[in-house]
Amino acid sequence: MTTENDDTTGPTDLAQCKQRMAVLKMIHRAMLTGSIMFGFMAYFITKDKLTHDLAFLNPLAVGVWVAAAISIALASQLRGVLCKPVSLSQPTDFRAVWQKYTIFVLIRCALLEGGSMFSVVAVLVTNNILTGIPFAICSVALAFYRPTQQEFVELFKLE
Repeated sequence: MTTENDDTTGPTDLAQCKQRMAVLKMIHRAMLTGSIMFGFMAYFITKDKLTHDLAFLNPLAVGVWVAAAISIALASQLRGVLCKPVSLSQPTDFRAVWQKYTIFVLIRCALLEGGSMFSVVAVLVTNNILTGIPFAICSVALAFYRPTQQEFVELFKLE
């Protein structure tokens, strides 16, 4: 027997959104914190042998920059693909909108964390601190793209 308060797919109105948003924010913080911790770990492992050579001939060094640029570009363009304004004509529509937003946030965070982690692995492999710059850029982007209730309302043109 289910009631209107028993939902497993998402909130049914903006008031319930606050609790679900707290969970998304915690997931976002966990991804950001894990990424930063991995970056510091890589730095402390390689700090005695780090170089800062411009290694444009090293495919891994170039690949890190390309991967970071692609992950940031995809994360910023994801909004137009997954988050179309909707009309909330039925009570169940809000759950579908919330699911879209949750998927949007998780994919965006994963893209940015992926670019960040690839950069950290490149630092461990190449011992070149310059391959760590994309890590910092992706981490800042990940911190900047945090989920908020205001973003949720603006993305889907909710009122």
